[in-house]
Amino acid sequence: MLDRFIATVAGSVALVTGLACSQSAPEDSALTAKWKDATLYDLPVRTLEGEESNLREHGGKVTLVVNVASRCGLTGQYAALEKIADKYRAQGFEVLAFPSGDFGGQEFAEASQIREFCSTRYGVSFPMFEKTRVKSGEGQSPVFECLGTKTGELPGWNFGKYLVSRDGKTAQFFASTMALHATEQARALTSSRLRSLTLVAGSLALGCGAWGMHFIGMLAYQLCTTVDYDAALTIASVLPSVGASWVALKLLSQDEVSHAQRVGAGVLMGAGIGAMHYTGMAAMPV
Repeated sequence: MLDRFIATVAGSVALVTGLACSQSAPEDSALTAKWKDATLYDLPVRTLEGEESNLREHGGKVTLVVNVASRCGLTGQYAALEKIADKYRAQGFEVLAFPSGDFGGQEFAEASQIREFCSTRYGVSFPMFEKTRVKSGEGQSPVFECLGTKTGELPGWNFGKYLVSRDGKTAQFFASTMALHATEQARALTSSRLRSLTLVAGSLALGCGAWGMHFIGMLAYQLCTTVDYDAALTIASVLPSVGASWVALKLLSQDEVSHAQRVGAGVLMGAGIGAMHYTGMAAMPV
């Protein structure tokens, strides 16, 4: 019993620590020269099953490159990522997922396990690639070396996100909880589509991050392990948080934000998190 509690608390601490940071990419003149004019879409990759491939077929699209993990507190973001991919795919957008066990070893060892989990739990249809190393150093994936050099930042935890331009030469990085900073980036974007995608990424980070910490907090009290909870309702409890995040960030991303709008955004976030909490509790009759 004690070991389980320690593991739960350790997971909560690791989650909060990971969520709060990104890593600075190494400053290296050779890397800068190597990737300055390079396009992401020229890089060779391997599919999740290990078959040789490349990213050329995604050239001309706006892509969201994400380092994913199947056993993380943020794994619920898969559902929202799938919805975003479905919504914007016809407009030339795609999510590109790269499984990694760099942070807490929270990814399965076998590709078949990853595929089965993502397909059966979340119905993932976007491309998934071979399990890879995200962190800098020997064995780092060229994809993350490229994007890290271009942005100056690398993921500090699972579900870091790079929003990559259609030519693959520029990118914007979103750490797992850079949601509020996303409003500043959204203001700077002239494309309404990119502004929307930026706010979606911020909403996912903020809403799913709050849901993940809430859910792990409940595990610490063993509420999820001692009752027959409704899994579907528990997963659905993320929706109020993500929805409130979207509306709040939309308000805050306006060119001019009044005091009333700032207060309204805060109230919305509080209401969204409260609704998420009570929806989650409703899924666990006690």
